[in-house]
Amino acid sequence: MFTAINIFGFAVSLMFVLLLGLYVQDELSVDSFHENKERIYRLEADDGAQFAPGLAPAMAARYPEIEAWTRICTKDRYTLDPIAGYTDETVDAEILLTDSSFFSIFSFPFVEGNPATVMHTWDDVVLTESFARRLFGHEPAMGKVI
Repeated sequence: MFTAINIFGFAVSLMFVLLLGLYVQDELSVDSFHENKERIYRLEADDGAQFAPGLAPAMAARYPEIEAWTRICTKDRYTLDPIAGYTDETVDAEILLTDSSFFSIFSFPFVEGNPATVMHTWDDVVLTESFARRLFGHEPAMGKVI
């Protein structure tokens, strides 16, 4: 009986050690493809509260160690009306609102366009490849109106 309890306890503790190791490996590998990954930090509140819009520029002015900053706001659900000539149905989208410095910090690969020249006007958008295919099929998405 003692042997069975010891083996069961060892198996359970070994399972937790393996799960913890897999969790740590997963957390350390998230977004590891960015060129400056060791210099990217995220500031967030413990209670999920959002920061004031002016906090990022104020912190950059106060702390010279901050090389660049960007703010990110997510919109979970947004519905796009049908686009004439491309889709006949409404399309649900997840939207990420950012500053123009987003692509100078994060090095996401681009299929079309140049990361250095996007997001400099109010009507600029960057689409993921899968979302652009949902909207426009296999046609190039550059210059299209959404």
